[in-house]
Amino acid sequence: MTKDETIEVLSLIKNMYRSQFLKIGKKDGQIMVDYWQKMFSNVPKDVVLSAVESLFNSSKFVPTIADVVDQILYECNLVYPPFDEVIAFLSKKVDLKKNIEHGMYTVQYSELYDECPNFIKKIFTDIYEFERVCKRIEHNELQFDSGLEKRYARFICNDKSDIFASKNFEDILESKRNEYSLFKSNE
Repeated sequence: MTKDETIEVLSLIKNMYRSQFLKIGKKDGQIMVDYWQKMFSNVPKDVVLSAVESLFNSSKFVPTIADVVDQILYECNLVYPPFDEVIAFLSKKVDLKKNIEHGMYTVQYSELYDECPNFIKKIFTDIYEFERVCKRIEHNELQFDSGLEKRYARFICNDKSDIFASKNFEDILESKRNEYSLFKSNE
């Protein structure tokens, strides 16, 4: 969106939630415009507008940038799998490898790692950490790993930032959609 388009979208929001904007001064208003424009500079105006209008219908609160980002991703069919689905996916892969080996299970974690979608690989610092987690899954010792879950949440935040910072919004969105749909088809 250009700066003028950003002002247009924010004016629409202001008109819908007039009472929320009464105490915003000129300086704060300019900061808001600059920040929204920076965040959505690579996103077509109609995409942002559609998300904002959807939020008008579903929320009684002023849409935040985070709300708009999530709504855009939802409307563009990019949904991140929940953490427990990622762990279930890895569990299935580990079990499958064990069953193929017929009890002599020497699970080849490097092969398993290579078969994973890129977004799963990005959760782990390296293949050795991936192997440690898979071994814990294999021995039913991965009950709750808040560190890993927090890292996954951070990964999602960073991934969203990458999408919206990309000069080719539509292309990266399509690439991410393909990656996550690949995950769904492998479940």
